[in-house]
Amino acid sequence: LWSDRDPESYAIVSDSLEHDKRSVATFLSKIVEDIKMKHPAMKEIHIFSDGTASQFKNKFMWCFMSTTFKELFPTLRVQWHFFATSHGKGAVDGVGATVKRAVNTDVLCRQAVLVTDAASFVASARQSCPNINIKLITSSEITEFIQHHNLNEKWANTSAVPGTQSVHHIEPVSWGEVRHKIYSEAEQSGVHTLLHSEITSAESPEHKSSEHQSTAAKNIKTGDCVLVQFKANKSFRQFVGLGTGNKVLKKE
Repeated sequence: LWSDRDPESYAIVSDSLEHDKRSVATFLSKIVEDIKMKHPAMKEIHIFSDGTASQFKNKFMWCFMSTTFKELFPTLRVQWHFFATSHGKGAVDGVGATVKRAVNTDVLCRQAVLVTDAASFVASARQSCPNINIKLITSSEITEFIQHHNLNEKWANTSAVPGTQSVHHIEPVSWGEVRHKIYSEAEQSGVHTLLHSEITSAESPEHKSSEHQSTAAKNIKTGDCVLVQFKANKSFRQFVGLGTGNKVLKKE
């Protein structure tokens, strides 16, 4: 972490062996939560990473950043910058290597407690690397985070940004939408809707409950024009209908 204060380093240790979107979403939220506690006045954050498709550069993480992350940190502006292919090595790789080497050295020198799991690894690492913020996040915490924020439901309905692998900069601009560029300082950009509020859970501020929709349907009168949107296989379609009592005559 680079800020107006001294640099800070973070290392996440987990008993989960899955290096996927679920882990990344949980780890990132926990780190930013800790940073916000230390820097409550922080208004903007820039994230730099490589373009690993299974972890960072994919529709699932971008959906997460523009929905759940935005709900958790509503006052925080976020920009994510992706390094070019084969140019992703950085300081973070050194942090992880330092922690692992320190624990390995302690074990070989018999100076550490017996390392048999993630918790004992963290205990040794914190003793050997006091200047690094080392956090333990268990697989159960990851599962709880994903379920609590209904991320599987959101991810099941998200749509991909065309030309994802050519994108090297994204910024959430509103709920479910991101602005994307081919590089950070590019003048041209596009805005893509990853998730429509109509198909999300009730936690979304833009979501309308089925009860409300049912009430609205009952108020349709003969002669009223109604715009109806529904989800097709890979897109959304809209129809204009003419109300006739309790039915709607559909016109595309």
